[in-house]
Amino acid sequence: MAGLLIPDLLSEIMLRLPPDIQQKFSVAQVSQFWRAVALDTPTFWSSFLGATEADSQRLPLVLQRSGSGTLLHVHLHTSDDYWTSKSLLLLLEHANRIETLYIEFYYAIKRLREGVQALLNSNAEFPVLRHLRLEGSDTSSISVSAPQLRSLHLEGRGCTLGYWQTSLPPTLESIRLGEASIEIFLYILSHCPCVQRLVLHASDPWYDEGRGLLATLRSLPTPPALEEFELRIWDQDEDDIALLFKAAFSDVVLRKLTACIINGHYDSAVEALTSALLVGVGPLTVFKLIDSRDVELHSEAGHIRHLQCWNDDSFFDVEQVWRCLSLRYDLHKTVREIRMRPEHWHEYVEAFERFPPELQEGLTLGIQTGWEEFPQIMTEEGDMVEASKVMRLPGLSKVKFYGSQYTTESQFLEIALHALGIIEPPAGRRVVICVEVSNGAEKLMTTLQSKLSESSWKICTECVDHNNANY
Repeated sequence: MAGLLIPDLLSEIMLRLPPDIQQKFSVAQVSQFWRAVALDTPTFWSSFLGATEADSQRLPLVLQRSGSGTLLHVHLHTSDDYWTSKSLLLLLEHANRIETLYIEFYYAIKRLREGVQALLNSNAEFPVLRHLRLEGSDTSSISVSAPQLRSLHLEGRGCTLGYWQTSLPPTLESIRLGEASIEIFLYILSHCPCVQRLVLHASDPWYDEGRGLLATLRSLPTPPALEEFELRIWDQDEDDIALLFKAAFSDVVLRKLTACIINGHYDSAVEALTSALLVGVGPLTVFKLIDSRDVELHSEAGHIRHLQCWNDDSFFDVEQVWRCLSLRYDLHKTVREIRMRPEHWHEYVEAFERFPPELQEGLTLGIQTGWEEFPQIMTEEGDMVEASKVMRLPGLSKVKFYGSQYTTESQFLEIALHALGIIEPPAGRRVVICVEVSNGAEKLMTTLQSKLSESSWKICTECVDHNNANY
């Protein structure tokens, strides 16, 4: 009886192995028994990752061994000229079985580009294709007929849709386009009722054509399933961005919105962006500076908003954004969690002095530990100085330090101890200290406990168990 179960068990193990084509052939060569099991398991061959020249040569055999009735999950990953039109057109013979197609390439490889175009612009129908993702550059336009498509992700400059009326079926739930126009946006709003997540980028501004279509935009209903929308248009005026958001979502508040502008250091740009993104969200409870070009806000009702800068020479000024949000949306009165980067320490201190968080208890301060130079920080003039200004938050109840893969244990401790040394705990309250790291939480907490005053700080005993459970 046990002998009868061994092939089934081995087959199950094979299905859990990484999908690399090279590894599949290695597994099939372990022994005659393993080879027999592998050849008798079509699903072992039906999900594969091809990356090398040898993989491209083995593709016909992989497809043959996958049988004729299994669904195919294809991932091609390359930075060289291995995948030709001939090899990719082999997939066309199995178009009726491809459920997932992910082609990833790093350079504008002519033969691969021609192969992708030949495959997807062939006028063939992919009846069971549910997930299509192309990631690379300069693929020109592609068109695909896939009536059951659920996710369509085209990443990279030059990776565009042609005949998008055909390539955007009403079944789509997730759409990400690296090159989009406002016409495509309008089409999605009116023809893709199932879309839940929509990400549109554009390297050319919409400008006048966008303004001319605002009236049309206002007349279109928001897809009922839509929860997330991200828009990044290169060199688009922030007022145009604001008008577009207001026109598109005048009668609905989405769970998550992301908008990107140029010149984030201008007050007018920040005001225009917030006026478009924060309509109807209610009290703001979380303020996170992901980096100097990405601010994340959460509302009490669970809405998430991302304010982003597009260009590398622009950035958000912490004090400026905090002031704008406090004056216009009373952020300082409702915020419960602040996530900061320590390189902006003095900016935060000055922002809190002008508009101090008013919560009297329950405020959490999160501190990233990725800035290895801390306590050294950079001034506006470009000089490096030591962070020394004292942070005072009357409602502070918890300080949480977030680890980084680039931060060593000693750097983590140096950042944490220096930061705690220039935070003034509220009188009569012990502030809880938490950490979130991939490993070593118990040792870090023990070291912190030995160096901190027990009258002001309290080590969180749950952090060690939580970190051990999650890593």
